[in-house]
Amino acid sequence: MIEKQRIRQSIREFLLITIFLPLVIFSHYITTMVHASAIIVAQDGSGDFDTIQAAATVAQPGDTVLIRTGIYNELIEPFNSGTSEEWILYRNYAEDEVVIYGGGGDRDCCIKVENNSYIGFAGLTLRGALYAGFYAEGPVDHVIIDSCVVEDMIHPDYGVGYGIWFMAWEAPISECTISNCTIRNNSSHGIFLYRRNYDILIHGNEVSYSGIDDDDWGHNVKTVVWHEDNPHTGPRRITITDNILHHARTQGIMTWNARDLLIRGNHCHHNGATGIQIEDGTKYFVVEENLCEWNQQNYSTEAGIWIDDADYGVVQRNIIRHNQVGIKVSKSRDIIVRRNLVYKNSRENTEHAHNGGIFLLAYDAVHNEDIIIVHNTFSEIGNPVYSNACIGLYEYYGAEIRSALFRNNIISETRSGYELSMQALNASSAFNSNCNNIHNSDGILINWQETDMTWQEYQDASEQDTGSITTWPAYVDTSLNDYHLDSSSPCIDTGGALTVTTGAGTGTVISLNDVRFFSDGFNLISGDSVLIGANPPVEIISVDTELNRIIVSTPLAWYSEDPVHYQYYGSSPDLGALEAMDPCLQVVTELFQGMLILRWTPVSGTTGYSIYGAENNPVFVPGDEPDYEYHLAQLPPWVTTWSSEAGIGDPLRNWTYVVRAVDWSNQPVADSHHVGELDFGNDISLEYPHD
Repeated sequence: MIEKQRIRQSIREFLLITIFLPLVIFSHYITTMVHASAIIVAQDGSGDFDTIQAAATVAQPGDTVLIRTGIYNELIEPFNSGTSEEWILYRNYAEDEVVIYGGGGDRDCCIKVENNSYIGFAGLTLRGALYAGFYAEGPVDHVIIDSCVVEDMIHPDYGVGYGIWFMAWEAPISECTISNCTIRNNSSHGIFLYRRNYDILIHGNEVSYSGIDDDDWGHNVKTVVWHEDNPHTGPRRITITDNILHHARTQGIMTWNARDLLIRGNHCHHNGATGIQIEDGTKYFVVEENLCEWNQQNYSTEAGIWIDDADYGVVQRNIIRHNQVGIKVSKSRDIIVRRNLVYKNSRENTEHAHNGGIFLLAYDAVHNEDIIIVHNTFSEIGNPVYSNACIGLYEYYGAEIRSALFRNNIISETRSGYELSMQALNASSAFNSNCNNIHNSDGILINWQETDMTWQEYQDASEQDTGSITTWPAYVDTSLNDYHLDSSSPCIDTGGALTVTTGAGTGTVISLNDVRFFSDGFNLISGDSVLIGANPPVEIISVDTELNRIIVSTPLAWYSEDPVHYQYYGSSPDLGALEAMDPCLQVVTELFQGMLILRWTPVSGTTGYSIYGAENNPVFVPGDEPDYEYHLAQLPPWVTTWSSEAGIGDPLRNWTYVVRAVDWSNQPVADSHHVGELDFGNDISLEYPHD
């Protein structure tokens, strides 16, 4: 059960209407400064007030408090709230530099918000308070902190000192946004959400150097409630997207007893412990499309991503590299780990002398159950000076690993160690593996219950991987970190079915042999797109693990034992994280009002398109949203025929343009780098309309 069918549409509409849409409106609003009434604060007496707090005492809904350059040594406590139609905004005047100073620890915080709503803060620097730069205590709702700098909150205890602290002890804090801020050099956490925080968006921030003492934690983003404070009062519906989180004393992101989390597109690097830690009591989460690298700087047993004592999660399409261990899953239940690129995790750590791709762990008398590891790529794991294990299963003190499934993965070139280290007491119930490609040019080595084995000995002893292959995967170019499969790869079209239907039928409710491979997205993302038998792709909208059935978006008909796959291209799924696609984009040209237009059909599974000219020089690299057409150039009015002889100059001088599609790994998709070439000089002459 990777998601329950709970208020899917209402949550999606909420994210659009109450978080993302106000953020767009607010960002536009703070740039244009169009508002009902402006209150000017200037220390030289040229404004309406010379302190921010004086303005905060009188500001009414619809007012903007515009603050002129200066260091304001005061505590700001807004007196009034705005409304949904008329927010109150506090921001710097134009590009003025405004510092709200906490007196070097003389005051507890720089800004305090309590019993307020519909208030925004932008373009401010908060510096040098004792407990927090920005402190909110519930009840609070609809607060946006955008484009602020929050720095140097140093408490002598070091276990305190937060950049932004949302403390929702009894009354909740809800529907708030922290975006585009720089938060750094705080003695404890950068962003700290405690207890009843609901519907919070943390987006586009850079948070760094959180925590300064070896004996205390310091997390860049932390959203928790401790067990002793009632785990049922923990944060809910927290979205953490597109942040840069680095050089924390401990984790880049940490959750504890939180629910309904989307963690997407973050770059977590050079943190002291794990890049992303999903911890005790966290349920219903998606961790996707993050880059976690160079973590585990201070601690000895951490990872790029660690799921620890958490339930019902999806970890997908992440790039995890240059850590000591890529992924750990411990003491957890119902976790899907799929389509991740885990490579070159080979950092040295003398206190923990081995590297790994993914480790499954059971300890503290808590079992690790139903962990699904499917369609991942693990490559070049391990440091030659250590004994390493690409895949490791370890049990301690009577706790057990139960029903781990390993399908359609690639393991290649593990360095100085084992492709698989199986230390579970009951290996047959702990681990089921098949349809993988496991290759090592120095020879495959397996440790199966403390006995070293060759590949053949392992197959004979374990009866595992009877349908797996052991050939070189033929990546495009590992030196460029491009782990797409070359057109010659033996991994193309060789993946096995994840499961099968258990009977024939029609409709939207389908019984399967095993539903644990699938997710309906926890109301956070779309459900899986799957292929059932010969039917076109359908979306899963509900997964029922008790009855072993799924509900899909479109009625269809199926036979008994029809294979069920994630959506794929070709005749069968590919092994590994990256599905090969049609190598050629269909690109057409068009002239419209003197403009040369390139237009192409979007390819499913791609996230963006770029256009390159001669010698692979970029002509156009789009933004975050995929574009499907590009207006290449305005042709001069005297050109009636565009050909290689026309000589009309940049950017059309070389007449050859390539449209290149990339996927979530930020690499060109499919073989031949997936280009659609337009050689205008040799192939095409475009007539320009003229009078």
